[in-house]
Amino acid sequence: MFHWLSKLLTKPVHADVAPQCFRDRESDEDQRDVFRFAPELFEVRTDVIAELGERGFDWLSHYSAVDPIHDTYGIEVCGIHDRDDAVAIQGLLTELFPDWRPG
Repeated sequence: MFHWLSKLLTKPVHADVAPQCFRDRESDEDQRDVFRFAPELFEVRTDVIAELGERGFDWLSHYSAVDPIHDTYGIEVCGIHDRDDAVAIQGLLTELFPDWRPG
């Protein structure tokens, strides 16, 4: 769901700062539906953008896009340049969506 973190957080992070994100490709392939379209994810996207703004993360300064990922029913925050911002945004998303698994 948070594909950007698996690429960004390749170096070890202390467990007390943020949980590590690992992606099991085999299990992800089983959960994907390439033809799925979830229009409600656009509303979730809007909520995430608003929450990012409230917490001091500005579009094009801290991230480049927030995209719905329909096939795995998730949200992706793209273009985060700073590692600390990525960790903070992961925490925000985990807080907003406790039932969703970062990956």
